[in-house]
Amino acid sequence: MSQIIAWFKSKNISSHVVAVTIVALATLIVTDSQVQAFVLQLFATYPKIGTAIVAIAGIIFKYSHSTPQPPSPQGALK
Repeated sequence: MSQIIAWFKSKNISSHVVAVTIVALATLIVTDSQVQAFVLQLFATYPKIGTAIVAIAGIIFKYSHSTPQPPSPQGALK
């Protein structure tokens, strides 16, 4: 939970709005059967939409992980 709080403190209002919107849409899809049917129909009618969403999610997942930083020279002297 502290990581979520730290993330919210480090981001601006635009990031907060995007995060809340994504969570709200995901909650709506999970809880409402009509929305689930609409999403399934949408993906069946336009399969490229699903492919694009998966591709974007893959790119975000790949590049969102932080890389470990090499140890600093000051740390090696201690």
